[in-house]
Amino acid sequence: PIETDSKSNIYLARTDYKDGNGYLYFFEAAKDYQDPRITTIPGGAAGKVALLLDEAHDCLYYASHNNRFYKLGLDGTVHENFEIVRGGPHAGLQYPLLRQDGAGAIHYAWTSQQNGVYMYWDIHHMLRPHGASSWQNLDGTPLTLPVVADDTGAATRISLDDEYESFTWLSSFTLKGGKAHFLYLTQSQPPRQNYVRRDSTTGAEEVRTLLDGIYLLSGLLVAPDATKEAPLYLVSGYQGQLKARVSHDNGDSWQPYAEHEGVFNLYSLGGCNTVTDDGYIVGSFTDQKPGDGPLAQASVVYFYRLKVGE
Repeated sequence: PIETDSKSNIYLARTDYKDGNGYLYFFEAAKDYQDPRITTIPGGAAGKVALLLDEAHDCLYYASHNNRFYKLGLDGTVHENFEIVRGGPHAGLQYPLLRQDGAGAIHYAWTSQQNGVYMYWDIHHMLRPHGASSWQNLDGTPLTLPVVADDTGAATRISLDDEYESFTWLSSFTLKGGKAHFLYLTQSQPPRQNYVRRDSTTGAEEVRTLLDGIYLLSGLLVAPDATKEAPLYLVSGYQGQLKARVSHDNGDSWQPYAEHEGVFNLYSLGGCNTVTDDGYIVGSFTDQKPGDGPLAQASVVYFYRLKVGE
């Protein structure tokens, strides 16, 4: 994961399986991004990690799928390091995602994986209000850490009861217009490309839509700003084509917005959590090549940008 601040400095996190730690790199724009400062995130090595910059409060948050959560100073000092979730009888943490709302609350959502089986099990969400030390659900219900990662825990579940027998994976979530917006795919027959909206105060599920013409495990939800009036964009794919949708009513309905004429084997599609100052959605995806071993074709990473408001 990579974050950038208002001065164009870059924060990058990586993990090291040899020593079990994570590492935070700070590339300073004033030094032309040379000679980065490197600090240690103790015990932070994991295959899936998330990084979130809170520039207003001079800190970063780091979550890893070994169940740990960290609050870091911008200089890399570790201010918090604790177990945020733990495995349950059915599944454990697999993919953590982090976002921040306009009030400064940290939102933590995740996909779990079934114990002993390669099956993404279910999807959950919780948050920590700004300045608080405790975590809660959207409706204010307090949670005791570490929260159980699967359906036996108390965190809000976004996925449904009948989706346990199919791969169910959270692609993206964002916070806009007093709502929490989620995009996830259930690889059932027929497949479900789910958009879900919950109220940020009551936690009530308000919208659950199956999106036609979109089918991809990964994707992106992003808006130019967090107001209710701002359009909400969805970037995903279908049959190898990069596709975008837009909602002008905070997720009540969706319309086609753009598509790319090229065809790829789309994999690991994502993008920046915010729209650029000059009005672009920026992201990347992998064109995954078949085969394995030394004779396999190398997969290719592409970057894309999409102008908003047109």
